[in-house]
Amino acid sequence: MTPPSKLPYSVQIQAKTTGYDDEGIPIQTWETVATVRADIQPLGGELAERQYGIVETGITSRMFCNPSNAVQLARRVVHDDKTYEIRHVAAYRGHMEVLLRPVI
Repeated sequence: MTPPSKLPYSVQIQAKTTGYDDEGIPIQTWETVATVRADIQPLGGELAERQYGIVETGITSRMFCNPSNAVQLARRVVHDDKTYEIRHVAAYRGHMEVLLRPVI
């Protein structure tokens, strides 16, 4: 595990949920399922391809965090008023490396 002192940010992990309005119409919203300590760093597409074998446009950041069941594909990360889609999750030597794409 990575010492918390090396994970400077507190980020929210969100999952999509479906609720219903007063008329019974389904409404999709995002609900915070966990708050984790993390480090988020910029990441270029060339580095994502070389280090992870991922060829996908729009990936701009990489998040490092301790293992958490909350960190999964199809979820989001919210940090510093920015929202990111989780596009790739990999476990390495006691920590997770997560590739992120900004939600526009």
